[in-house]
Amino acid sequence: MSGITKHMLKNLLKPLKIPFSSFSHRIVKCPSCQTKCRFPIKKNQTLRITCPNCSSQFDITIVNPITAILSGKTRFKDLPKSEKLKLVMLVISFSILLLMIIGAFFAEPIPQKINSQPETQLEEVLI
Repeated sequence: MSGITKHMLKNLLKPLKIPFSSFSHRIVKCPSCQTKCRFPIKKNQTLRITCPNCSSQFDITIVNPITAILSGKTRFKDLPKSEKLKLVMLVISFSILLLMIIGAFFAEPIPQKINSQPETQLEEVLI
């Protein structure tokens, strides 16, 4: 790399790592002592988590709520409130995007006016 070292590049990308770390890890409270435990997300796999505070073990399974609803494993009303809100916001955003795309096809074109007046006004000012 010309002038940019690995260390400099790593420092430049560090602010981006914080928002995207929520996509790779999940934080859950221990059922015994309520300590927050952070673990990597592995979809459709059951992970056995050991609490660092009390050493109790519990199992966690991460499932995509959309695929769980579509496959019939979960009902919408059984989801946690935060997941319901995310799904509703996703559906609303998708609907607005779809309406904007459809509206662009049916919108009437804006007629363009040919202005010959500015030239005549310019001539009147000069006279």
